[in-house]
Amino acid sequence: YIMNPGIPEVRGHVQMVVEELVKNYDLDGIHFDDYFYPYKIAGQEIPDYQAFQQYNDGYTNLEDWRRHNNDLLIYALSKTIKQIKPRCQFGISPFGVWRNQSRDTEGSATQAGLTCYDDLYADVRKWCREGWIDYVVPQVYWTIGFSIAEHKTIVEWWSRNAGKTPIYVGHGAYRLGQGSSREPAWSDRSEIGRQILFGRQTPNVRGSIYFSSKSLTTNLLSIGDTFRMNYYRYPSLLPQIIKDTALLACEPPELRSVTPEENAVVIRWKPSLRTTRRLPFQYVLYRFTNGQVDYTDGKNIIAIVGHDSKDLAWRDTNVVRDINYTYAVTVIDCGQNESPSSDAISIGKKLENTATVEPTPSKPTKPIDPNFKNGEKSKKVSCWRRFWRGIFG
Repeated sequence: YIMNPGIPEVRGHVQMVVEELVKNYDLDGIHFDDYFYPYKIAGQEIPDYQAFQQYNDGYTNLEDWRRHNNDLLIYALSKTIKQIKPRCQFGISPFGVWRNQSRDTEGSATQAGLTCYDDLYADVRKWCREGWIDYVVPQVYWTIGFSIAEHKTIVEWWSRNAGKTPIYVGHGAYRLGQGSSREPAWSDRSEIGRQILFGRQTPNVRGSIYFSSKSLTTNLLSIGDTFRMNYYRYPSLLPQIIKDTALLACEPPELRSVTPEENAVVIRWKPSLRTTRRLPFQYVLYRFTNGQVDYTDGKNIIAIVGHDSKDLAWRDTNVVRDINYTYAVTVIDCGQNESPSSDAISIGKKLENTATVEPTPSKPTKPIDPNFKNGEKSKKVSCWRRFWRGIFG
């Protein structure tokens, strides 16, 4: 069954469904794939001429009218979602090629057999530029060097044409192991890695999304192992989304104790008592070595703990005797905004803050305690006395 977006009642129905979902369920986002009008089938036509005659809104060109219908739908959904829950993300994953340059000088240097603008009647570039969607995931399911639809060419085109809309590259992980005479690189286990690295170098590209997850769990060409050991070796926080101004930002948590045990360190924390209107979504536990404080490096994250955890504690077993460690905890709210850190506690020797980057405070931090040097955050003297020793001493 295909719902015809040219009929106003159809657009209204979709809008009501999305409204019900966003209003009644704690959703992080609404995501649409590339099905707007159906992919063309030889010898078949979309049976919407009667609707065109009845609801053409003054359009005389059928294809322009179809694009107009999709514009109306996407605009209405965007407004509906943001009025109910501003933090809820609305995104689109379109067919990778917007238009070929042969049809439009502003299109990409490709020769794709179909495009989302001309064949699916989805002017996704317009939706990006108008700010109707929060992110776009173009399905760039071709290899680097494929002449008809070259991966780098398409990613660069979206980078230049998506306006301020964040881009997540859609990778065709399902094609791994399916190398052919046209695209032999799909037999190369390094192909996806090359695509990832190129995306990370491209402006406006925020990350990667893979179709499908089954390709990763079945470990096609060892892709799952490659991700774990190389490209996604360290934890990463989700991208920050717009602030939900209806709620207060989370306060920094309180680090209760850092206790050495045999071959481990146990860290305990609790929510700030000042967090009244918004519960934390996640806690992020950092560990720094030898006083090198850097909240921007994922290798310093040792745990991400949900706010509903029964025991706000973490047992760090990956410790080495005679190495000095510093621990701190931050809060992530439901909009992926990170709070300033808790007061850091060092175990082994004093914290030597090297003035590297820390999460930007939303409120003034505590004043510097004159009893401590090197710009350290104020700590209770009892904490220092308790932890002024080696991990195992």
